[in-house]
Amino acid sequence: MTTRKTASSLQLLGKITGTKAGTEQKKMNFINGLIWLYMCVWMVHGKVTQKDELKWNKGYSLPNLLEVTDQQKELSQWTLGDKVKLEEGRFVLTPGKNTKGSLWLKPEYSIKDAMTIEWTFRSFGFRGSTKGGLAFWLKQGNEGDSTELFGGSSKKFNGLMILLRLDDKLGESVTAYLNDGTKDLDIGSSPYFASCLFQYQDSMVPSTLRLTYNPLDNHLLKLQMDNRVCFQTRKVKFMGSSPFRIGTSAINDASKESFEILKMKLYDGVIEDSLIPNVNPMG
Repeated sequence: MTTRKTASSLQLLGKITGTKAGTEQKKMNFINGLIWLYMCVWMVHGKVTQKDELKWNKGYSLPNLLEVTDQQKELSQWTLGDKVKLEEGRFVLTPGKNTKGSLWLKPEYSIKDAMTIEWTFRSFGFRGSTKGGLAFWLKQGNEGDSTELFGGSSKKFNGLMILLRLDDKLGESVTAYLNDGTKDLDIGSSPYFASCLFQYQDSMVPSTLRLTYNPLDNHLLKLQMDNRVCFQTRKVKFMGSSPFRIGTSAINDASKESFEILKMKLYDGVIEDSLIPNVNPMG
C-alpha cells in the first residue's frame, strides 16, 4: 500500500515538475523571441547621427514601447482606435480575425522647414490572398474622419495614403495615393501615383518605412522601404499653411494577419538616411 502511494506521489510530482518546466520553457522562448524582435528593430533602424538626434521631435514620436508602464500618461499624445492594443512592447493593430485598428497622433504637425517620419512595422502570422492591408496617413483638414478605408479614414480624405497590401497586379507591394477631399478614393479603380514591390507578409524581421518631405528642396517627397528608395518626386505639393494629421491603420479581412507597430519617430528636418541616393530617374 505504501509502495503504491509512493509511486503515485512520484508520478504526481513528475507531472508538476514537467508542467513547471514547460511553463518556464515557454517563458524563455517568449523572452528570447522578444529579444530577437528588438534586435531586428535596432538593425533595420540603423544608427542615428548626432545631428539627426537634434532633429528628433520626441513630443511627436512614440515612446519606447518596451518601457511603457502607464499608458494613460505615456501615450497621452496618441489616439488608439478600434481593436488596437499594446502588447509586449508593440502595438497590435489587428489582434484577431476580421479586426481593424488605428493609431493617430493627437496634435497636428506643422512643417517648419522639412520633416522625416519613420515607422517600424511588421506583418506576422499569415501569408496569402487577402483584402486587408496596412496604411500610413498624412492628412490635412478634417475630411475623412471614419474608418471605411483600411480602418483609418473615409474614402473622401485630403492628403496622402501609403498602402501595403497584396495588389491584384503587383502582388505584395507599396502603393501611394493622393486625394483632395472632394471625391471618394476607390482602391479598385483609383490610380496610385507611385508604387514599388515589397515583400512584407509573415515576416519575423520588422521593416522600416521612411517618408521625407522637404518643401525647401522644390517639394521633394521621398519614400524609402528598409533604406531602399521606393519612389521620389517633386510633383506633389501639400497646402503650406495647413498642419498634418499623422497616423497608421490596418484591417486584416478574414485572415489572422497581425499588423504591428514597434516604433515611430518624427524628425524636424531631413535626416542623413533620407539622403541615400535613388538609382532610378526622378519622376
